[in-house]
Amino acid sequence: MSVAAPDGFDDLCVRLEGLALGLRGSSAQQLASLEGLEQRRPRCSSALERCVAEGRWLPAWRIIGACARAWWIRGHGTEFRALVDAALACDRAAGESPVPALRGALQAGGELDYARADYPRAAARLERAKHLASVEGGALGVADAENWLGMVDRERGRLHAAGQHHERALARYAALGDAWGRAHATSNLGVVAYRRGSLDEAQRRHEQALLERQSIDDLHGIASSLGNLALLARVRGELERAGLLYRESLAARERLGDAWGVAGSRLCLAAVAVELGQLARATEALRAAFAGFVAVDDGLGLAECAELAAELGLAAGEPEWAGRALVIATALRVKLGAAPAEAGLRARVRARVGEGWPGWEEAPVGSVAAAREHLRELLARSPGHAQRRGPAAGR
Repeated sequence: MSVAAPDGFDDLCVRLEGLALGLRGSSAQQLASLEGLEQRRPRCSSALERCVAEGRWLPAWRIIGACARAWWIRGHGTEFRALVDAALACDRAAGESPVPALRGALQAGGELDYARADYPRAAARLERAKHLASVEGGALGVADAENWLGMVDRERGRLHAAGQHHERALARYAALGDAWGRAHATSNLGVVAYRRGSLDEAQRRHEQALLERQSIDDLHGIASSLGNLALLARVRGELERAGLLYRESLAARERLGDAWGVAGSRLCLAAVAVELGQLARATEALRAAFAGFVAVDDGLGLAECAELAAELGLAAGEPEWAGRALVIATALRVKLGAAPAEAGLRARVRARVGEGWPGWEEAPVGSVAAAREHLRELLARSPGHAQRRGPAAGR
């Protein structure tokens, strides 16, 4: 097998790598980068297919490293998954010497795995990327790997380890003077603080991250920070403010064409609508979020849709429907190796359903794909109860 570049592909790789730099730039640079990479997506697909078929791993790694983050944002991860897996399965083709292109491809592949909630594979690729970066003396590569490893640990419920990863990443970004990375790590520390129940610390971290992101005009980051601040407003009962912030975040994500982020924003707006008793609006937004998460193949997003469906069922006075939704959510989280859902939700559903409902303790949904179809069927039957308005039950 060869790591050499096929004739004519070096120019493509150089162009892609130049465009990719804009993803960590200003709003205008991000938009131009995403559009440029989108325009070249068909050529990237054919080039990557040729590289994999011919065992030309160096250009394959360069293409993946340059484009994967844009594929994630625009929702194309599923399209490229098999080619990415094939190219990264041959990561030893580089021999003993570290290859920066391989390090970048492993980092990018790990980010794609994180986005679709494949946490074991994400962790393995990110650990390998971190090792290669440390061997080649790439401080930025080590920081990026640490930051995403923290995100993986967070979603697996390992909050202490996640915080340590993000603190190390933050220190490295600060030493490098990387404002984009510093804001990202700060934001991630805010998410960890929220998961720990430290709302004041989470507020401080997210406000700081938003200020830093606004100072460098990081549109993608600003959208994320607005969503995080909206969540804090929501849990404090500031529903009107939460809705406003979520809509601002959604507008930014739509401007970017951020398929995963748009689905997440719609799910959050559905949650606000449930709490406001606007159940028809919540149902519409939940269905849109579900379709978005299916399109980007995000299993965790589907689990979160099922959990919100359970909340919707309680609010609409249909506890058994809510119980079935929670069974699907529980099964998805178990299959993904993700942290359990909020304990309070399970307690509220159990209290309303009662101990006698058949199948409460089982999750007979098969694979992740089967769970997705169970949820699709459940949501298709929701309008009959979701048109009624009333206070959210069990809150």
